[in-house]
Amino acid sequence: MVAASEGTGFGPTGTSHVDVKLMRFTPDGAVDTTFGTNGQSGFDVTTSRFDDIPNGLVATPDGQILVSAVSNVLQNRTQTSGQTLSIAKLTSNGTVTGRMLQVSSYSTSRAFLHVYPDGRVLTTYHTAGQSTGDLLLVRMTGIPLRTYRLRAVPFNFLLNSPFGLAGGTSDPTLFRPASNRWFAYPSAQSEPVGLPGDIVLSGDFRGDIAAERVAFRPSLGRWYIANGFLSNESQSLKVDWGLNGDIPVVGDFDGDLKADVTVFRPSDGFWYILGTSGPPAYIHWGITGDKPVAGDYDGDFIDDVAVWRPSDGNWYIIKSSDGQALITHFGLDGDVPVQDDYDADGKTDIAVWRPSTGIWYRLNSSDGAFSAIQWGIPTDKAVPGDYDGDSKADAAVFRPADKLWYILNSSNGTVSILTWGIDGDIPVQARN
Repeated sequence: MVAASEGTGFGPTGTSHVDVKLMRFTPDGAVDTTFGTNGQSGFDVTTSRFDDIPNGLVATPDGQILVSAVSNVLQNRTQTSGQTLSIAKLTSNGTVTGRMLQVSSYSTSRAFLHVYPDGRVLTTYHTAGQSTGDLLLVRMTGIPLRTYRLRAVPFNFLLNSPFGLAGGTSDPTLFRPASNRWFAYPSAQSEPVGLPGDIVLSGDFRGDIAAERVAFRPSLGRWYIANGFLSNESQSLKVDWGLNGDIPVVGDFDGDLKADVTVFRPSDGFWYILGTSGPPAYIHWGITGDKPVAGDYDGDFIDDVAVWRPSDGNWYIIKSSDGQALITHFGLDGDVPVQDDYDADGKTDIAVWRPSTGIWYRLNSSDGAFSAIQWGIPTDKAVPGDYDGDSKADAAVFRPADKLWYILNSSNGTVSILTWGIDGDIPVQARN
């Protein structure tokens, strides 16, 4: 039996995506067509977004197959990233029955696998740090079948860009109507996408763990979704979905880890969702004056249709996990909804920013705890994002008067003050 890597088309790094391919041969060297499909079994150890390069193979006494691989997990909204050792288990006919990541902060290579008579698995592999190499031993009682659903860091435009600035953090980003270009801190400049009067937003519409530049043109009801940070509007995906007066919404409502083109229509209270993995959905949820606040409030990796009603301060959420309505009173008329994951539990937290006082109020979904932090002045723009890469959203504001970004880092409580912008720029992260 032979284990190898195989390219399977365009992947998140801009090159061929690589997964694991197994082939089994008969004793005389012919392909064993009883194995897998025509003698081959191809699969991803992690997800279709990341490269998996096999480096170890062993057959167990009962005929099962174990494969180890180096998986290159791009930085995402969790703390699982970098080169890690992955292990998969297959039946004798090539069906995957186990799959897991052995998280490591080092690169991994030259794995060795051994199976004890009782089924326990021992693996030893080389780990390389900055200047030293070590041998790591890991013993496992079994290989569970795990599914990894890793989401992009919001506003992480530069992850797959050629600027050399990639990281698992939100990038302070501006749209400049004077030139129709986008500018990501500290020095990246894009080709034009959008026009003055467009609504600019961002989401992972391609499923490549990076944010795309998106412009919604109300006059045409058209979406322009850029293909990478350097493409221009003529190279963008164009989708006619919406009417003048609609509010564009970013969310993954079908659970395929790609953002869906979606609008909320205040005039009739309907959500119009053009999913990437099914037929369009039309959901009546909201009234005139409501603000769409989509997010994954129940932690099922599917965004929930939700609105915040300034007139009564209530959040109205349809949980995608069970279809039940959740109504929570939080906020006052004049507040700005700033829902995000502030406690790194994989769920969206209900939160508002009050411009009159500059206070951020939030409810943690992990424990129900309430918090209030003063951060900003009435003329600021609320721009929450994960700027320090700890998987928690940070309270942040952009101050148009002095073109400064004031970021309160959740990882250590320090303050980052960034000069980024000129008169007329629009912060893409802005919630108000």
